[in-house]
Amino acid sequence: RWAALRIKLCWKRMGMRRYDDAGDFLGYELDLSDLSIQSLPELNIRFDHVGVFRGHNLGLTAGQAEHLLGLFPRVRRLELDGNLLSSIPAALGQCTQLERLSLCNNPLALDAASIQHLNNLTSLRMLNLDHCPIGPLLDVSSFNRLTVLGARNTGIEGIPGGLWSRPHLRV
Repeated sequence: RWAALRIKLCWKRMGMRRYDDAGDFLGYELDLSDLSIQSLPELNIRFDHVGVFRGHNLGLTAGQAEHLLGLFPRVRRLELDGNLLSSIPAALGQCTQLERLSLCNNPLALDAASIQHLNNLTSLRMLNLDHCPIGPLLDVSSFNRLTVLGARNTGIEGIPGGLWSRPHLRV
């Protein structure tokens, strides 16, 4: 019920307006975090005006996230912490304006397909994978704008590829 209300208000552009550090308008925020959502509604609309989506602790699987991300093609900040994502949804690679991505506390393992979806995010400035068992495949060489990387407790055994070519990256 609360989720439906928040989605409806956001659709009507009655939610929180979000701005970046320079004062530029990012878009509206939709926050469904910690709501009890049994299943996601079938929506055949796009939320082009949403710049920030927060979906912490919703129990989302990669398949559910795939559908959900298709609704927010212009999202610039995405937080899906504490869900059931075991892979990176392909639809994430279509979010080309994404600047901040947080996926911490998911059972996420990076395979070749997941890496490819992440590599499409050329505007990414912050990536948080803390507490995800991603394994050894992390490579940040394609993230030219990345300045913050969260990789605590991830199972990485060495220095991620491309790390030394990012002198401004904070890990």
